[in-house]
Amino acid sequence: MSQRGEIDLAREADFLLGRLEVRPSLREIRIGGRTETLEPRVMQVLVALARADGAVISRDQLTERCWGGRIVGEDAINRCIAKVRRVAELDGNESFAIETVTRVGYRLAHLRAATIESLTRPPEAADPVQPHTVSAAPSPLPLATLPARPARSARPWTWGAVAIAVAGVAVFLTLRSQAPKEWSIDRFQTLVSTPAMENYPALAPNGAMLAYTAGTDQNGRSIYLRNLTEGEAARLTNDAFDEYSPAWSPQSDRIAFVRQTPGKPCTIVVKPVPAGNEREVAHCLTSEDPKLAWGADGALYFSDAPTISASGRIVRFDMATGKRTDVTHPSPLIATDREPAPSPDGKSLAFYRDQYPHSGIFVLDFANGKETRLTPDGLSVWGSAWTSDSRSVVVGTLQPDEPALWIYHLDGSPAKRLTFNQSEFGRVTGGPNNMAAVEVYSTRMAFVAMKPGGASQSIFEQNRDILDPDISADGSIVFMAYGSTSISLMVKHPNEDPQKILSLKQVMNPRWSPDGTRVAFATSDARHSRIGIVRADGSARINVVTMNADAQASAPVWTADGKTLLFSANDGHGWRLWKIAADGSGKPQALAGYGWYAVRIHGTDMYASRVDKPGIWKLGPTPQQIASNPTPDYWADWTIAGDMLAYGDFSDPKHLKIVMHPLNGGPESVIDVPDMRLTLAGGLFSLDPRNGMPVYIRDLSDSDIALLHLVKK
Repeated sequence: MSQRGEIDLAREADFLLGRLEVRPSLREIRIGGRTETLEPRVMQVLVALARADGAVISRDQLTERCWGGRIVGEDAINRCIAKVRRVAELDGNESFAIETVTRVGYRLAHLRAATIESLTRPPEAADPVQPHTVSAAPSPLPLATLPARPARSARPWTWGAVAIAVAGVAVFLTLRSQAPKEWSIDRFQTLVSTPAMENYPALAPNGAMLAYTAGTDQNGRSIYLRNLTEGEAARLTNDAFDEYSPAWSPQSDRIAFVRQTPGKPCTIVVKPVPAGNEREVAHCLTSEDPKLAWGADGALYFSDAPTISASGRIVRFDMATGKRTDVTHPSPLIATDREPAPSPDGKSLAFYRDQYPHSGIFVLDFANGKETRLTPDGLSVWGSAWTSDSRSVVVGTLQPDEPALWIYHLDGSPAKRLTFNQSEFGRVTGGPNNMAAVEVYSTRMAFVAMKPGGASQSIFEQNRDILDPDISADGSIVFMAYGSTSISLMVKHPNEDPQKILSLKQVMNPRWSPDGTRVAFATSDARHSRIGIVRADGSARINVVTMNADAQASAPVWTADGKTLLFSANDGHGWRLWKIAADGSGKPQALAGYGWYAVRIHGTDMYASRVDKPGIWKLGPTPQQIASNPTPDYWADWTIAGDMLAYGDFSDPKHLKIVMHPLNGGPESVIDVPDMRLTLAGGLFSLDPRNGMPVYIRDLSDSDIALLHLVKK
């Protein structure tokens, strides 16, 4: 390969990196019978670094050889380097490593040699009696130049070497037979892929069919069935409702699913398969979007709460008696339990506990009622799938920077990463014979600006999850962008590309200072929750408030003079508002009254929403309610700019609205935003102070369903 000009993968020879066989023209990495496919740009970066023979490659050289000299941002190069480093993880980082040379570039360092037998090679590529070892040279060895097989010799010492080799092989095979077997993916195939959004996969216990939800949005979905071996999908439901989250009966003869009417708790319906009369079996008390599971005991499991202000917990519903039983018990006002997954043997229940910043998958032992954390503290995952032996759980992370399927074990043995192909994963559901189905996502979000008169314009797009925008007086947008191991604060100034100013494991609720020079935000770790401030260029970060993690200090806003921050936190007795000097001096002071969750400032007036009831209040000696929305689920989806208060009306998911409420009097007006993203994570829009119009997030993502087969070997 020439050291100048863009790398042409079709012309690149195959080569070895330690135990890894690299095939650029196919974009494949092979090791021990396993094959992983890389993105073209990632493969180009790997080839460029490998061909440099251990020399340092600058960012400009990478841009020339992998992007054809086109101007690209640092994020693009960083993402490719991160993905090349994950290639090194395929064999436990034993073959090579990518070293960063500060302010210069990167180099590929070789860590070990590779034996021909350690690779998936044609039978003629190696002598079965005398395998040759490729020396740990500073440069990769093309497959075409592997040493030729030596001629056999009749010398006596050769037969001794053969005997030693045979004995060594026998010892190796003995040790290998005693090594613990590990789970891996034997097959991975896309099963359902259409322009619609497909999600909530459910595999029939008899292994014959897949049920799933599909629709162009999350407001009018239907249940579909598909044979796992052949044929097209068939529509099971075709009503005017939003119907989703199918769950198979243990006998594979019925499906339970959720039916949603806007603004009302859900209804759970059971329908025979392939045909028959449906019947309503239960009604949710408050939940509008539970995930259903049908246990081996014949009961239904889903998330619900007795009141709108109570924490969601996993409920067991006995269809024979109609009895409801709470089976998980999250901390009030702090945690919510959802995504139940009963184990195949009926002894355990895996579920997701949303407990910022300690979220993750937990397992409940039905026999003793003990709950055990399974995934690392704070890991963001959706759902879980049991292996058929009920001893391990597969989870997927829905993060664009480092998405993966992982398997965790009840016996506490180390977790294992199962995928390295950069697909983004959502819910995983288990099936018989160690099958699993998983949502596969492609994430793309856009900021859309409304214009006077009803027109709209896309401002910019991101290939990752974004939330919680805030807009300064000059039109600069600060927002959160999600990665696999961190969340970034991004700033987009007018006519410039977005720039990262801060990256932390947990960060939320960014808000501009009145002069647009600083950003306040909330962050947390396993022990503490904090309110911080950083300058708009990412410098001079300080923590102004540090509380314990369970206080969940959040939602900071500035007073009009920029000297004080107001925020919300839970002091153990309930949520309340606090204030602190913006320079970090002094101690936080609690304001009177409990139940207040998010606050906004208009001049010297304060407005707030509550954690226990819908609406917005003007605070004072006697708080005055001025709006009946948003609900506590959407506490973050209201804002003030100038003399205008705006809040989201999500009462009808098919007709999303932003309501404009003049603070100086006058009638409300309504702006229809049917394509606005809808998520309980909140932070879906802001107001542009320059014209008082909304800027909201549009979800352009897609989701498909894949089938995978797990093996233990």
